[in-house]
Parts: sequence; C-alpha cells; structure tokens
Amino acid sequence: MISFLVTLIVYAMLGLVVFQTLYVLGYMKFLNASSDRDQIQGPGADEPTAKLRDEIGEDKTYCPPAAIVLCLKGADESLVDCLTGLIGQDYPDFQLNIVIDSPQDPAAKIVKEFFSPLKLKPKIHYLESPKETCSLKCSAISQAVRSLSERIEVVAFVDGDAVVDQDWLNDLVTPLGDAAIGATTGNRWYSPTDMRLGAYVRKIWNAAAVVQMQRYKIAWGGSLAIRREVIQRCQLLSKWEESFCEDTSLTNELRKQKLRVQRVANLIVDNKETSSFWETFDWIGRQLLTVRLHHPAWPLVLLHGVATGVASIFTPILMVVLFWKGFTSDGWLLLQTIVVYQMANFVLLYLIGRSNQNAIDGRDSHNPADPSPNKNVGMHFIATLVTQIVQPFALWQANSMEKVKWRGASYRVKNGRKIKLLKVDPQKKSPGIQLSRSNGDSAEPTDGLKSEDSYLPSSRISKPSRN
Repeated sequence: MISFLVTLIVYAMLGLVVFQTLYVLGYMKFLNASSDRDQIQGPGADEPTAKLRDEIGEDKTYCPPAAIVLCLKGADESLVDCLTGLIGQDYPDFQLNIVIDSPQDPAAKIVKEFFSPLKLKPKIHYLESPKETCSLKCSAISQAVRSLSERIEVVAFVDGDAVVDQDWLNDLVTPLGDAAIGATTGNRWYSPTDMRLGAYVRKIWNAAAVVQMQRYKIAWGGSLAIRREVIQRCQLLSKWEESFCEDTSLTNELRKQKLRVQRVANLIVDNKETSSFWETFDWIGRQLLTVRLHHPAWPLVLLHGVATGVASIFTPILMVVLFWKGFTSDGWLLLQTIVVYQMANFVLLYLIGRSNQNAIDGRDSHNPADPSPNKNVGMHFIATLVTQIVQPFALWQANSMEKVKWRGASYRVKNGRKIKLLKVDPQKKSPGIQLSRSNGDSAEPTDGLKSEDSYLPSSRISKPSRN
C-alpha cells in the first residue's frame, strides 16, 4: 500500500513537471512571437473586422482619440516615474485623467508638484460618493469614465506603480482595431533591487502567475485598454460598480458579446519596488481573491495550487516519515523525485525571467533599463521554497476570506462573490465623503491643475528620461 501511494505521488509530480513545462514553453513562444503593430489582424477576420479595417485603411495604425485613467490612493514608490512615462507617450491624441482618493491623499501633492512646471495639464478628479458595492478603485474608474467627453473612443487604464515606455499606449490601442477584440492587456514583471525575502517571493510568485494569466486570458488592470463602445455595449460600468476589481471580471462579460481579451506580446511593464514578507502574503491572497470572485479559470488556478502544495509540503513530510519508519527505498524514490521537481521549477523560473527581461530590454530602447542587481542564487532558491509554502496558504485565505483590506479600505465578501465597502481609513479620505449606491454623474474636477487644453499630444511635450 505504501509503495503504491509513493508511486502514485511520483507519477503525479512528474506529470506536474510536464504540465508546467508545456505552459512555460507556450508562454515563451507567445513572448517571442513576431508581431506587426501596423497590421490589425491576419486572415480570417470576420465581417465587422474587415469593415473596420476598410474604414481606417490597410496602411494605417488604429489610433483614435484615447483617454488614460490613473487611479491613485497613497503615494506609490515609483509614482513620479509612472507620470513621466505617461506624459511621454508616442501617441497622436490622448488625454490623461487622474482620480485621486482625496485632496489630503499623499498622491495629490506629488501630482501637483510634478505637473506644476508643465504647460499642459491632466484632468484631476477627486473620488466622490464611492459605491458600497465595489472597491474604491472601481468607483474611481466609473467616475472617470462617466466624465469623459464623447470624442474619446478608447479608454486605457494604468496603475500608479507601472512605469511604462513611450510605445505603451500605442501598443495597447492598435490591436483594438480588430472588432473581435474587446480589450487588450499587458503583463507586470517584478525585478526588485534589494535582497528582502518578501520582494523575492513576490517576484517568483508573479513569474508563475504571468504564465497562467497568459494561458487563461486573465487581464491585468495595470495595462488595460477597452474601446468606449465596448464599455457601453457590455455595460461594464454597472458591472464594475459591483466588483472588487476591473480586470478579472472582463473575460465573462466580453464572452457574452463574443469578444475576447487580447494580451499584447512583449508588453511587459517592469516594477522594481520592494515589499515586505507580510505585504507580499497579503498581496498574493488579494490577487487570488480577484480571480476567485470574477474569473472562470478559478477552478484551474485552485487545482494547480493544491497540486503544487502537495508536491512542495506534503511530499517532503511524507519522505521524512518514510525514512523514520524504515521504508528506505520508498523514501529515496521520493527524495529523487523532489530533487527533479525542484530543479525543474528552478529552470522554468529562470526561463520565464530571461524571456521577460529580454522583452523589457527590447521595448525600451530609448531608456535602457537599470543594470540588474547581483544575482543571489541562494536567495532565489530559498525564496522559491518559501513561495511554494506560501501559495497553498494564500489559496486557502483567498477561498475562505470574508474580509479583505486594500489600501486603507476594508471590504466584506458576501455570499461568495459580492463585495461591500465597510470602512475607509479616515486619514486618507476627505472628511465630507459620503457612501452612495446611486449612479449619478460625477462632478467636474475642481483642482487647480485642470486645464481647458488637457490633451497631451506627444509632439508637444518633451520626453524626459525615466531613469
């Protein structure tokens, strides 16, 4: 009986190695695939796509008037670099909309100081009447989109910790010229410059996550673009006003309209920010919660997490017990399998990291990335083992949590998938704010940075280096 159990576990672990290898090879093929940004879609496009192609012309890039929406709560470590990248977009007609949590939020001062010497200004909004039925970010997105002028045809979303290059907006928007594509997205990549365990765990967990995000078509709100008519057709604003996040909820809503999420090859956004261990654990649990709440691939993500938890935690414990009880041959078989499994994981993580770094280096030719810090193989190996232990606990937390905290706000998860805003940190919220369930129009921005000419064509603004 013991030998049968051990044999079963060995085959399961080797199968898991094959499964993960196929996923990683598919991800590498996706990153390395050559793409022509001037071509909307290849052969086989449907009739609406062909019509749209005829309207804009075969030899033209799809680049309609666009709005960038940046929602801020708290001062991200790389916020200045984020703003620098956004104003330097090589895109003919775009508008930057910034929604700040409150005038007292630390981000408000940073934004004001950044734009004060510039002639052209973004549109500044302060979050008003956040909904009780969604996250503050979703409320901010809804407020910003509802305030956009009719001329805006595409809306792009970006996070305050995303440092984008000059081609980011163009690469996000161009594929939307295909009418079958409802949304485009990129991927994040963490490359911390310090040696904190939490930062490395986040990097390694994210390395595995980006593969699943590409495979299961999980969008990322840090680089996301949607046509305005798709937002209206899919009634996304009302959906977001009942959601914890704006990205993972897209897949189901787009499928209902026979649209798809398109991940843009090589659109990788580098993030060098650090993170403590407990911050990383909370972050992982929150990422998994968003998938559980809104994405149809949650059962697959959960199954893979359980399998890796068994391989990384249960199997070593079983091996020790086998040696202790005298089942030496079975113990050695498990030990050899564990070594093969961990070596395969280490190689796969290296391949993912190399592919992503090559994509980042290849994109930002005008502003080369900072030299990578000295690699610490020992720290990477330890962090890999720690990540494997953290993953099942984070899965358990995401699958069972009834309350979650995110940037000073507390939420309750009701009836498995519903969200209720419970509390907002009073130190980061203006005193007069009120909770509301209504869908009223947002007020006009009142900040002094607002300008009548708030469009930021790249030809009229110099592109400062982001380094």
